[in-house]
Amino acid sequence: MGSGCSKNQHVTEFSPKKSSTAVSHQSQQIKDPIIAQTSSSDPRPSPSQSRRPPVAKVKLSSIKHYPECVQDLLLGNVTEKLEVHHETVAVYHIATCTKDSLVERSWLFKNVYPELRSHCISVGYTMSIMDVCSLENNGRSMIELWSDHLKTVEKMCGGMLLIPIFFLNDKITSDITAVYKKLSSYDNTAPIFVNRTFSDVESYEEDFFDCNSDGSLNPESRSSIQQLLQGNKDRTVNLSVQWKKGGIDLSVSEHAQYIKELGRQLLECAKDEIDQLSKKVSSLPINRPIIGVSKQLLDEMQSNIFKCQQTNATFEGYLFKDQLNDIISCDTDRPLVVHGEDDISCSVISAAYAVHAAKNNFACVIRYIPPLANGLPARDLLQSIGQQLCLLCNVSPCYAYQEIDDYVDIFNDLLSKMGAMQNLVVIIDGLSGLFGQIEWLPKSLPKKVKLVITTTDDLSKIKVICPDAIYFELKKDPNALQTFIKEKPHFTAEQKLKITDAVGKCPLPSTMCLAMAIARLPDTNYSLAGKTLPEQLQYLMEQLECHYNREAVAMTLCCLTAANCGLKVSEICDILHYVDSNITHPSYFTIILNVFATVAPLLFFNIAQGEVILHATGPLRQAVESRYTAEEIDLIAVKTAEYFSKHGINSRVLVTQVMLAVSNGGSNEETFLKYHWLSQTLQTCGVKSMLHALVAANAKKETKSLKELKDVLEQYTCALTADSQLLPAVLQLYCAAHDSCSEGILSFVKACPQEPSSFHLTSQQMSLLGKKSKIPITGQSQSGSPNGIYRLRKDKRHVLVINKSKQEVYVYDPYKAEVVCKIQGVNEPKNVCMIDDNRAVILCVYNLKNGELESKMKGALNLQHPYFGVQDDGHVVSLSRNRMYVNIMEIKTGDMAATFKVGEDRFLNSLSVSQNGKICVCGDEVQKPFPLLVWDLPNRKLIYDLRIPGHEFITNMSAITNDGRFVVCVCKEVDDPYPNFLIVYDLDTGQLYKKWQPQFETSAVAISSEGQCVVNALADGSIIVWDLISGVARHTLPGHSMAVRNLVLDNAGERCVSWDSTGCDVTLKLWHLKKGLCLGRFGCGQPITCCEISADGSMVLIGLAQVDEVIALRVTTNGQLEPEPKL
Repeated sequence: MGSGCSKNQHVTEFSPKKSSTAVSHQSQQIKDPIIAQTSSSDPRPSPSQSRRPPVAKVKLSSIKHYPECVQDLLLGNVTEKLEVHHETVAVYHIATCTKDSLVERSWLFKNVYPELRSHCISVGYTMSIMDVCSLENNGRSMIELWSDHLKTVEKMCGGMLLIPIFFLNDKITSDITAVYKKLSSYDNTAPIFVNRTFSDVESYEEDFFDCNSDGSLNPESRSSIQQLLQGNKDRTVNLSVQWKKGGIDLSVSEHAQYIKELGRQLLECAKDEIDQLSKKVSSLPINRPIIGVSKQLLDEMQSNIFKCQQTNATFEGYLFKDQLNDIISCDTDRPLVVHGEDDISCSVISAAYAVHAAKNNFACVIRYIPPLANGLPARDLLQSIGQQLCLLCNVSPCYAYQEIDDYVDIFNDLLSKMGAMQNLVVIIDGLSGLFGQIEWLPKSLPKKVKLVITTTDDLSKIKVICPDAIYFELKKDPNALQTFIKEKPHFTAEQKLKITDAVGKCPLPSTMCLAMAIARLPDTNYSLAGKTLPEQLQYLMEQLECHYNREAVAMTLCCLTAANCGLKVSEICDILHYVDSNITHPSYFTIILNVFATVAPLLFFNIAQGEVILHATGPLRQAVESRYTAEEIDLIAVKTAEYFSKHGINSRVLVTQVMLAVSNGGSNEETFLKYHWLSQTLQTCGVKSMLHALVAANAKKETKSLKELKDVLEQYTCALTADSQLLPAVLQLYCAAHDSCSEGILSFVKACPQEPSSFHLTSQQMSLLGKKSKIPITGQSQSGSPNGIYRLRKDKRHVLVINKSKQEVYVYDPYKAEVVCKIQGVNEPKNVCMIDDNRAVILCVYNLKNGELESKMKGALNLQHPYFGVQDDGHVVSLSRNRMYVNIMEIKTGDMAATFKVGEDRFLNSLSVSQNGKICVCGDEVQKPFPLLVWDLPNRKLIYDLRIPGHEFITNMSAITNDGRFVVCVCKEVDDPYPNFLIVYDLDTGQLYKKWQPQFETSAVAISSEGQCVVNALADGSIIVWDLISGVARHTLPGHSMAVRNLVLDNAGERCVSWDSTGCDVTLKLWHLKKGLCLGRFGCGQPITCCEISADGSMVLIGLAQVDEVIALRVTTNGQLEPEPKL
């Protein structure tokens, strides 16, 4: 590092790459949520566990730059192990018996774990506490108990960081050792040991000591404990306390002091282990922000593949074999509609078809529609599918944000693009959940594309929209039950008889699983023969209430009806503790898990942020509403809304909160048209959740103001998803384009707070951008849209604009909104370099004053890679056609003045020339590790071939200062897929000057000698401003929802515009780099095609898809426009 670089948390020295062990989430596949609770001694593998030959993976060039786990998600590869985010810390108490350490465990729960929970929240995790000693053993060993319980927890809770706390004394059993060995097979586990010894023991009690037959102490126990603790010294809390008959007594001062010290040391140790585990799992590819893929889409793809894998693991090979073969073998260009009696039957077909697709080289887009109380808007479903198809087709995801009426064309366009690349199947399971919003269904499909739809609704409406679709009616297989039971050998003959009686001649998956749950209940005198599903459910709930207690079961099940979009198990634990503070997590966590595991066939599972979300399906919701009073259900709904109001707004209970506010006397407008609430809720819950709440509220009573608010959120979904703080700006755009807005909306706009600094738009521009416009799926080369905007050399008032589709170049005055001069007939203008204010290089040299072609470059330029720069007013530096040379061309004649050959086996992929024309920097994409090549242009020679051992430069992410003194470039370790190092070279000396390692992958970089800074955009959407002299991070600028690929600085290096040319984030921000402030934000939902900042930073100029003119965003400070530059 250069002498000017200071040490700070962002700076990392380069060193030889150390070998590291690959980290992967240890995932246990659970065949069935009910059966997971019972051990099976059958050694035979089930069909889902049997060995299969490896499946050849689909490979698409459009997504090859993503990590393999993300490629699997995008391709819907359900045969691969699913990597999930880890969002839960599960703390487990493990002790020899219930009496051992009971006082300590209870004290820790009340006095230590609240602080540990806060720490978990601070690092992005929820926390659950479980006491293994409170589990019902039913004669099973602790290892059996632990293994079965862990499977259930993993099914119900998803990815976890396990913190088992072993309470040890002078009594140890083989079970404890076995549990420890079992835990060693899990990657994300950090056991902690409380090694407590007693002093001054007069007599040994068998609950605390291993004793010989004569009452003396067995020394082997202490020896076994020491062996267990070997290698875990850093995770062991060693404490000694004076013995008292009966164990710990907090009325004894020494015991009280002991337990406080235990709490202090344990808290410190647990925090450290959680931090280390968090750091470990955050490095997993699936837990890192991925450039170009939103976290919301990752969660949705994970959730649907999780649901598919769980369904397939439970029912694969048992049901609908013959009909599945008929569906798979149906080769048609029409949709396939599968109709069944219950949702699970349909899901079985969907899951099996997805597996077939993965095995047969199909890409698969699968969506399970959750059973929402108010239905899922079709727009949400199509946007989710559209985003995934956009990424597969290498199209900007912003095109997926369309109005529902446009999706007939959009859907077909995306399917056609995908079909031209790869075999594709789209599976939509549970069409009934759309509540009839199916007008978008395609009547026919492109080649190599299949569409499979499942539904339990009446088919009449589908047949009107898709009259030529192929329909399959799922038929009951009377032999399926016996096949299914045969694979469950742990059932007794009596239990199998009960199951057969319950199912009768209707072997549907839901009734089969529910019958198996009931068969385990202790009441053997109850006959299930001939009972309907609602009657069986009522009996099941009655038995659960008898086994635990009515209040516990009632509150647990009522929680599922309180949230429109489901709840996590950890959230239900917190809500019940909020309802009754006497409810303790360890005991209720066990009850909740057992209740949900029993009714699992009637639950819908999906994943959000790594945790499983539980939804009540229609039959279970109806059973709960039938069994419990409206007062009981409403109480839990109110407490759920109150709990989340105190602990932060939650998207999954937003509808409940809004409806409670309305039912308590508030009007719809009073609820929604409050700026701070609406802004905070949009930021926390997102646009989709807010639209769900608006639809629910409008169903009660729709007003014009709320209809307009809904229209605004729908029209600007893409922009508001990227930046919810754009709400006042897009409301102003909407009002400018609509003459008769309601008084409520107009008043709301006036009440929005004014930013100290913002962008100003003319009334004509606001009216233009406030109108709805369809975004075509043809990419960003939109007809009429500008493709590039460039500053002139000295003229600060005018800019040069290029338009590829119109084949024109023109000089534009943004202050007057006038075209000064125009040159037409310019073939494929892709890049521009200004020689001076009157001449520009655009593959050829043009005079901008008279519009004449001055000279051609004699065919030396590369049309596909138009990289060139200006050395002086007489020479242009360019990349040759074969990319093996750098040419210096005479501007006047177009002749070649000099050439640099980079070698026979080198191909350049970038070229940058300093503004003073002295230095040229190029990147080589062939020689590994990729170097950085630096030429001295006046002396016309290569001066540096820059390399770092074990690293390679990402040369298309590099920048050079105007004076040619410094070059910044992104680089990575050769064996690491993530380009996460940033280096700066001093080109006067050729020495490494600065080096940093940001937390996440870099997406864009810029540098300025004048501003003495390096600007660094990261994969998580943040931007770091590094000080070029001291090396410290001046500011970390939040604001973008995803990574931006473009950073543009003004001449002074004081202001910077950040935006994304791929359209993943359709907003832009103007930053003050010295103050670390956002001076303006803009986004109207249209993709930005080009962007430039004025020389003085007082204006940002942009091109938008489907907008012919350049949009000028002038900076205002305290309501005043910054002054215009003089001519």
